[in-house]
Amino acid sequence: MKFNQKGVEKLLKHKQPFLFVTEVEVLSETEIKGTLDLKKTEHPFFDGHFPGDPVMPGVLLIEALSQVAGIQTFKPFLDRGIYTLEGLSSYLYLVRVKDFVIKDKIVPDCQIDFEAEVKPLPIPYFFEAKGKVMVDGKCKATGNLVLYSRVEE
Repeated sequence: MKFNQKGVEKLLKHKQPFLFVTEVEVLSETEIKGTLDLKKTEHPFFDGHFPGDPVMPGVLLIEALSQVAGIQTFKPFLDRGIYTLEGLSSYLYLVRVKDFVIKDKIVPDCQIDFEAEVKPLPIPYFFEAKGKVMVDGKCKATGNLVLYSRVEE
């Protein structure tokens, strides 16, 4: 199941300029991949982080990975053919970052690929996401996130 940016916008409450997902593909019950194409969109944070040597802020990499992983938590709705959460009470929050390691900087004019394995935790509405951040097939960061995700119909 694939979603372009318009489809992503129907699933997430995040909107520009705080939407960091260009497209996603749900691969299985637990796996998802997503993309942030920095070539197609302008991101003014590069102007100040850092002038003359722009680098993608690590906190935004974490946010982008959480947005991708968060879409996976909606899979029960996607399986039922519900491709928009607009009009529903939906909640998606990043509640914990565990062991996030940035191995190499990410610069403008590239495509960032995210992979995540998302599994429910024993506590209702909580999910763990183990993710990777890659550019041109090279791993730039890895980490584990905990998300709170709930949808009320």
